[in-house]
Amino acid sequence: MITVECGGYRYSNVRTYVVVNKLKEELAPNDWYFGVVMRGAVTCGLSETYCWQLFHYMRQLQQKEQKRRLA
Repeated sequence: MITVECGGYRYSNVRTYVVVNKLKEELAPNDWYFGVVMRGAVTCGLSETYCWQLFHYMRQLQQKEQKRRLA
């Protein structure tokens, strides 16, 4: 848990995650985690533009993974 200061506001007890053993290539999120990330982005009030960029980025990762599995 950390404190974040942004836009003149202070947010306490913010949950953050750190990947300790990072892979060379980013993994596609499974459908459950995809939904978790998108719900978080929307409920946190991130801009619609950013939410759509995030959606398309994660979807692209999933499609890349699907193609890799079929090859």
